[in-house]
Amino acid sequence: EAIEETSVKLSPYNFFSRNCAFYLQLLLNEATGLVPSPQGTVSPTEVFDLVLKSGLATETYFRPSASEYLVEMAN
Repeated sequence: EAIEETSVKLSPYNFFSRNCAFYLQLLLNEATGLVPSPQGTVSPTEVFDLVLKSGLATETYFRPSASEYLVEMAN
């Protein structure tokens, strides 16, 4: 229901306050209630951390960027 409601809403975008992370956190809050409602500036990293702490995701895997991988190989 929360996802369906987003299709009819106008969601103004602002890079610093109402960005994609803000709306993702808002959707997760409305759909599950396990993530707090977003307030102020929201970053994707913060949303990821909240999801991990909420129990919605249980395992994570570190995937280094290609540049980090190349530096490690060179060393």
